[in-house]
Amino acid sequence: MALGLYNTLQKLILEAASRSQVEDAIEKKQRIRIYYRGEDGDISGYRNIEPYVVGLSTAGNPIVRAWQINGVTDTESPMWKTFRLDKITDWRPFPNDGPKISSYFKESKSS
Repeated sequence: MALGLYNTLQKLILEAASRSQVEDAIEKKQRIRIYYRGEDGDISGYRNIEPYVVGLSTAGNPIVRAWQINGVTDTESPMWKTFRLDKITDWRPFPNDGPKISSYFKESKSS
């Protein structure tokens, strides 16, 4: 019982991304550099993302849906990814250089 409580508190303390930070980044169209703690086969490491939606997973975990620009991944990058907020231990904006994923959608609609 004590170990379970310790693990829960450790996850809460290590969480770096709050829902309000994610919402703020979405509103400001910021690119974010995160450190994602992998579990169950996920690889841990830094990732650069463009967050677009924040919500809850079917299991009730807070998540962010984002376009992963680059960084550590077990699949090809860039692509759409879902990240649990409780697995993000570093959250910081980084320069908004380069085209946004939304610009690709605008181009494909006009073609």
